[in-house]
Amino acid sequence: MNIILAREAIRTFITNNVSIYRWDSDAPDVLYYARGASNIPANTAIELPVQEYVTQREGNNGVVASARFPYRVTWIFRGDLPIESLPLKAVEAVVANIQVLALIQRPSVEFTQFLPFQEPDTVTLSNTEDEDRNWLLSANFSFEATFRVTTLADAEDLTSPGFFDLGEEPQVDQITIKVNKAQQGFDTTNNNTYKLDNTIILTP
Repeated sequence: MNIILAREAIRTFITNNVSIYRWDSDAPDVLYYARGASNIPANTAIELPVQEYVTQREGNNGVVASARFPYRVTWIFRGDLPIESLPLKAVEAVVANIQVLALIQRPSVEFTQFLPFQEPDTVTLSNTEDEDRNWLLSANFSFEATFRVTTLADAEDLTSPGFFDLGEEPQVDQITIKVNKAQQGFDTTNNNTYKLDNTIILTP
């Protein structure tokens, strides 16, 4: 396992236990979406940056990693609804349930430890910035996970094709090195102050 595989396992665990309209950093673009035969409030989920990631040696060749993985699920509701009508308790229940499930259903057998982390603001409330001022009700939760690192994580998304991808390697038939002779203090920009002494041709 590595940090990316750990992320994928936790994301699958959340998707299996919380109804998610879309994984997206933006607020939902609709108020409801169809799930089965019902329309339910739309939400979006986001994976926030990992926290306190650290690796340690285990035995002679083993490596163990531990980290905190934070998430946020945000539901949208009409802005004209009174605040007391918002399903605050239901969102609190989502956080409570996902924490219980984390204790009894590890997302992967490769996690040697998987525990819920106490967030200071379990549920937060805000509004959209458009004229509708729709309510945004968010559940905030994190998991602290420990796992053995058995593979390196894929960092190819940071590879710039224009810099690293050189295509086919150019064929080199020979390398020519020209050796010049000059007096001390010669001017490299003035070819009258030095003269060709020898030419070396290398063939790979």
